[in-house]
Amino acid sequence: QLRSGLLDKKPDDIGRMINVAKSQTKVGDILTITGDIRGAADSYSRAVQLSEKAATLGGQDASVRKQLVSSYLRRGQMILRSGSLSESLQNYEKAFEINRQLILAEPTNTDLVWRQAVAHQYIGYVRMLMGDTEGANRDFEASLHTAVGLLNSDPNNLRLKRNVSSTYLWVGIGYRDSGRLAESLTNIRRSLDLQRSFLDADPENFGEINAMADCWLELAFTQVKLSEYSAAIKAFETAIKEYS
Repeated sequence: QLRSGLLDKKPDDIGRMINVAKSQTKVGDILTITGDIRGAADSYSRAVQLSEKAATLGGQDASVRKQLVSSYLRRGQMILRSGSLSESLQNYEKAFEINRQLILAEPTNTDLVWRQAVAHQYIGYVRMLMGDTEGANRDFEASLHTAVGLLNSDPNNLRLKRNVSSTYLWVGIGYRDSGRLAESLTNIRRSLDLQRSFLDADPENFGEINAMADCWLELAFTQVKLSEYSAAIKAFETAIKEYS
């Protein structure tokens, strides 16, 4: 509210716009955690509006455009939760394109490259929900290629490891839906191996336990497709044990 009040006094101040946009993004994050999806969506939309205005006034200013990428990604997530796939995809694609341009200017900026991997994953997920399996696979593969490249240059980065693990899982799901079952199995097992390492380091972490259960569940679904029923039953049982 304080930052919004300062912006009211100077409505065309780009720095104040970005500060308010960041605040609106944080408010949206908090509302998301508390379950107020409509309130979160409103906050992210205000962040997008302010970021778009700042980008119009600020032209090619990198900090403004980075905030715009963040705002589009967050709003895309909220819109997705409301069920509007095409609108969510539009927000993700806007974020992707702006971030791509930022990378051209800063090709060694690992945060930008990592965000591009994340955007690929988000776009792939929406395309999968829309029934575009091949398009989804292309995005998941691009996300995995980028994330693995980053991880190879920074092998102890836990954030990158988690991104790679989740992307292996999505690649595996996409391949299964495309009938590429052996490749599906390989990628899901890679995700599972990474999740095991996360749990070994932090065995009480609920998020990691839940992600491990997701891996076992998707592994079971692929094994059913492969007619490996005994193995699938064990994987289902392990998933249930992890979830409980």
